[in-house]
Formats: sequence, structure tokens, C-alpha cells
Amino acid sequence: MGEIVEDAAKREMLEESGLTALSIELFGVFSGPDLYHVYPDGNEVHIIDIVFTCNNFVGSLKPQESEVLRLQWFDFDKVPDNLSHTIKPALHTFLEKQHTA
Repeated sequence: MGEIVEDAAKREMLEESGLTALSIELFGVFSGPDLYHVYPDGNEVHIIDIVFTCNNFVGSLKPQESEVLRLQWFDFDKVPDNLSHTIKPALHTFLEKQHTA
């Protein structure tokens, strides 16, 4: 509690990927019906996703075993479809912006 959002994003990036963010930029805030999720234990949530981009980082990919199955880099035009539905609103917006840039 009381953690600054930017600090939480950097911490989560390090914990889940092994990468240290040197700088981040707010990409967007995503919410709504597409971000409704039911966990395997039955807990229901409506996610508010505060998304940052990071192009300046150090370290090597090292997935957090308790939360991450696999980490992999993808070309923008080769992102797989079988990702968690809760990441898709932000990811689709990001990919659309890459195609129009």
C-alpha cells in the first residue's frame, strides 16, 4: 500500500522478468468489461490496467517461476493470439499504434 504506480511497474518488471527498467513511459489506462476475470479459485475481479512502455532496460530474461510460464520476444507482426484475454486491450492498442507510426 502507498506504492507509487511507476515504482510498482518497475518492481513488477524486475520480479517477473529479471529486467531492470531504467526509464518507463505511461502508455495508457485500460478498464471495462473486457478486463473482467475469474481466477481458478473462483475470485472475480474487474481489472484496471495501468500500462507503461519501457525501451531502456538492463538485465537478462529470467521468468518468475511462481507467476510466469515463459518469456519471449516477438516481432510486432508475430505476436501470438493465445495470450491472456486481460492483456489484449492494451496489446491491441499498442500494436495499432505501431502500425500507424
